[in-house]
Amino acid sequence: MALCCSLTVGYVVFFTLVSFFLVLLGVKFLLRYAIGVLRAGAREHIEALHIAKKDTPTMGGAVIGFTVAIAMVGALYMFQDMRVFSLLILWITFLVTGLWDDACKIRYARGISIVKKWVALCLGTAVSLAAWYWVAPDAYPVGVWYGMGGLFVGAIGYSVWAAIVILSTANCVNFADGLDGLAASLVSLYMLFFGLCAFISGDSVLGFLCLILFGATLGFLWHNIYPAAIFMGDVGSLSLGGVLALLVLMMRLELLILVACCILVLEGLSVIIQIVGWRFFKRRIFYLAPLHHHFEKMGIPETQVVGRFILISIIASTLAGLSFWYMFCIPV
Repeated sequence: MALCCSLTVGYVVFFTLVSFFLVLLGVKFLLRYAIGVLRAGAREHIEALHIAKKDTPTMGGAVIGFTVAIAMVGALYMFQDMRVFSLLILWITFLVTGLWDDACKIRYARGISIVKKWVALCLGTAVSLAAWYWVAPDAYPVGVWYGMGGLFVGAIGYSVWAAIVILSTANCVNFADGLDGLAASLVSLYMLFFGLCAFISGDSVLGFLCLILFGATLGFLWHNIYPAAIFMGDVGSLSLGGVLALLVLMMRLELLILVACCILVLEGLSVIIQIVGWRFFKRRIFYLAPLHHHFEKMGIPETQVVGRFILISIIASTLAGLSFWYMFCIPV
């Protein structure tokens, strides 16, 4: 048993390092081509804040996308776990949607319309959830559970809930991709946390995929940390956020997102509050949304905002981990 566990740990660590170095070297290779080509420019509403970044190339998340897609195909072959098939569908559809949006930003200086983006994301989510139900109907959740408590909602109700979680998380990661290293740091931390939760609960397949994504995101962070040599783009943020949510849904831990991923929740809420405040009251609640730009407008340096968000996420993940340990690991 000890030898088996040792081999399993070595196996996971090896492939995590492989994904890290593949993305690290892949982005370095992309940068040779990307300088002066893959430029989307600074976003209009924050151009004054980030004018110096207008020539920084984007779409670096495509390297993560290619690497993880290969890893998922390999995992599907090795483990014969059809849940990976559902994850692969979501990964590819969100990847293509983000790639389409980024390409339009580069060519036309603006991305695809909100309607087109949401239709594409909703279709990808629906197909992925349908695939999950199709390959494992007996194991498909019919309730929102945490520990011994929960709420029965049926398969259709759960599908609606899962779609909301996936789309919300994907867009929140997309919102967080506005400061150097922020989205990549947060996603890598969350992948590590939920990967450990998966291994502790005995789901080695999902744990393996989480740590592969952890390694790949760290490899990208090497180039994305301040000052960023390349940005992730929608191609990375949408796919990483979507698959993070689906992995957590498969673990039945989606309620932990509210605690462990509280920064993402706050980023998303800040955008909603800003829109509601302006449309209904003609007032801006924040200086600028998402939340990280509000703090920039207050005069806090970008590196401090990122560092403090990471510290808050570490504390929040620790609290979420204590909750997970109490609910699932302490015998009653």
